[in-house]
Amino acid sequence: MHLREYREAVRAYGEAVVCLDADLTTKEFELAHRRAEQARAAFDRARKALKEHETEHDCRPTPLPVRRIS
Repeated sequence: MHLREYREAVRAYGEAVVCLDADLTTKEFELAHRRAEQARAAFDRARKALKEHETEHDCRPTPLPVRRIS
């Protein structure tokens, strides 16, 4: 469960960050930035929960392959 939530948070954060690179008005950028910050906070919480689970149960997820963003 923690790994799935972590992966979803990573995906959501990545998508939110990509939106910041669009041609936006100031108002649109502020909204996109706020969403990216919320996604980052959710990612941080998911990562913390995963790390706590790993420590508590002495387990590690299978490493994910590195994907390059172009």
